[in-house]
Order: sequence, then structure tokens, then C-alpha cells
Amino acid sequence: VDALIDTGASINVIATSVLQCIPFQPHLRPTTTQVYTFGSAKPLPLVGVFTTLLSHEGQSIPAKVFVTTMGSDMLLSCRTAEQLNLISFAFSVHLGTVENLLTEFQSLFDGIGCL
Repeated sequence: VDALIDTGASINVIATSVLQCIPFQPHLRPTTTQVYTFGSAKPLPLVGVFTTLLSHEGQSIPAKVFVTTMGSDMLLSCRTAEQLNLISFAFSVHLGTVENLLTEFQSLFDGIGCL
């Protein structure tokens, strides 16, 4: 099954319409988890949850997948996508020197009441 990566999602979600196309039907367990889509005040209607192995290019990981009656896709959470090496984040912070800051923001450091 193809899936969309949602870097804002904290869980994996599959629509019942997609789940019906899978040759095997996983055993759904009931869930009391409440899931909200971005900006929504109403929880997503969940049918249940199952655990399965998700694979990409020979790498497999166990993952919980929540089933909903809404939508028509499968969404992978940010964490799952990272674990499958589908995405990666490169955090880079450039710290300027004091001299560079004084030069760049010279007007802030001149006169009465200077910082």
C-alpha cells in the first residue's frame, strides 16, 4: 500500500477504504484514543487499531496503525517515516561572533540606552 508522509502527524492512520484493498485483514483492536486533525475540534472517527510490520526497501519496523472511516489514504507519522529512512532532518544553527553581531546591528549598540 502506498502511503503519504505527514510530518505533522504523531500516529499512522489508514482509511477503511484502503484497508479493504489489502489482501490480509488485520485483527482490529478497539481503541479509546482520541485523534484530532489539524485545526479540528472534533475527534477523527476511529474504528480500531492494529499493529503490523511496515516495510520500505528491505527495512521493516513494527508500527501501530489507527483505522478511520474518514479520508481515502494511508498516512505515515513523522516518527515512522524517519524510522523507515523515508525522511531525515538536518538541523543547522549558525552562531555569529560578537564582532559580526556588532557590525550587523550597529544601530542597536550606539547612543544612550544602548543594549
